Amino acid sequence: MIKTCIFDLDGTLLNTLISIETRLCEVLEKYGVRRVSTDQTRRFVGDGARELVIRALNADESFSYTEEKLNEITKVYVDSYNANPYDLTVPYEGIEDSLAALKRKGMKLAVLSNKPDATVKQLCEKFFPGIFDVCFGARAGVALKPATEGVEEILKILGVSASETAYFGDTAVDVNTASNYGAGLNVGVLWGFRDFEELSEAGASVLLREPSDIKKLFSEE
Repeated sequence: MIKTCIFDLDGTLLNTLISIETRLCEVLEKYGVRRVSTDQTRRFVGDGARELVIRALNADESFSYTEEKLNEITKVYVDSYNANPYDLTVPYEGIEDSLAALKRKGMKLAVLSNKPDATVKQLCEKFFPGIFDVCFGARAGVALKPATEGVEEILKILGVSASETAYFGDTAVDVNTASNYGAGLNVGVLWGFRDFEELSEAGASVLLREPSDIKKLFSEE
């Protein structure tokens, strides 16, 4: 029986795509790097801020950079984004209703993201106050998804086993995370940043087309 639901944040709970793209392009322009498109941003996110910046820089073949410059640009991007993480960001339609329905059923709810930890906590408090029992983002010394360290910490805090959890995410990174820790239900969501093919090929056991489908998963329990 599923007792806990763990959610990715970007592309699963919140539509942050335009926010990320806007802040990223502002920083790229500052350093003379070609802007990225919305479709590129959609493909580049999912593995943390540093990897996002690397992919954006590599997309401009005329731009070369050192490790020191990469670290600098990544910090400028993170600081710029964190200065106003709510800008151009909205919950996906139907998400709040589904989360409320899960809470009424007595589910424990958590967030695990590769976004910086402080930003994740800010966003969860702003858009979903009082909903989540645990919210974790990227933290020093904890491997990013699809590594399982963050999930294992959540399971310990909430006192549940892996098989008692459902994991929801919109990318192959999320599906692989769920597979790696042995989630009882590995759920890919199709309203986010990636498509059916990616999630299906990664091995999602369930694919949902809209946020209202989340509560339907447990309607008969």
